[in-house]
Amino acid sequence: VAYPALELAAKGFEALAVTDCLNFGNPEREAIMSEFVASLDGMNSICAALEAPIISGNVSFYNETMGRNITSTPSTGLVGLRDSVANLPHSRFARAGLAVYVLRLPGIAIGGTLQEIQGAQIKGHGDLDAKSVAGFIRVTRDLVNLPAVSATRVVGKFGLAYALARMSLAGVGAIIDAEGLKMIRSTVDREGLYEEHLYEVILGVDEARISAFEDRFTALRQASPTAELHRIGRTRDGRLEIGSFIESDTATLNSAYENGWG
Repeated sequence: VAYPALELAAKGFEALAVTDCLNFGNPEREAIMSEFVASLDGMNSICAALEAPIISGNVSFYNETMGRNITSTPSTGLVGLRDSVANLPHSRFARAGLAVYVLRLPGIAIGGTLQEIQGAQIKGHGDLDAKSVAGFIRVTRDLVNLPAVSATRVVGKFGLAYALARMSLAGVGAIIDAEGLKMIRSTVDREGLYEEHLYEVILGVDEARISAFEDRFTALRQASPTAELHRIGRTRDGRLEIGSFIESDTATLNSAYENGWG
């Protein structure tokens, strides 16, 4: 629930309602029923904090073949609203000369999808609570609706490097400073660029409006006391450079993306 609510907020929308499709294996197995109960508890807590009720959905049990259960899959869909669809932030960097910020809620950091693909057990640390997540989502929505913000993307699967690459596919990339990375990663290395942190949002901000943007974040801190805002770089035409770890022209990135990242 939290991640799609944050994705809505990153485009200026307020989450209003939730639907679900709760797919589980055999509920007569204690572990499966425990996962089902835990899923409902988690969904209830974040929905209450967001004031976005579950208005529809279904439950599918006994999804198993020859005694093997499916992976428990509580899926959700959210609907949201904003005052106008004018000036929606782009999902890619719109032009060179923007300041690149990361808005983050220090919570859970995991090795994520890349670690899973490499065959290792996904490892992580940290915790989250519904109230702090809901506050962070509200701060995100408020900041995104400022005229200063022209590009946004929630950092998710494959982490920061992947999200920045996705934002560079229209031909405008970015230079991400090593000092900027130190503010958002405990270990500044290639592995850290692919960690998945819950939660982070990348924002492209008009240089001429930075003061008003940062002042607004300071004013919003009461709604999310642990939220952090860090400037990590600036946009530029034609290239993406992330510290000393990743350097590519945007045409190569776009080709790689169109062909399944090689």
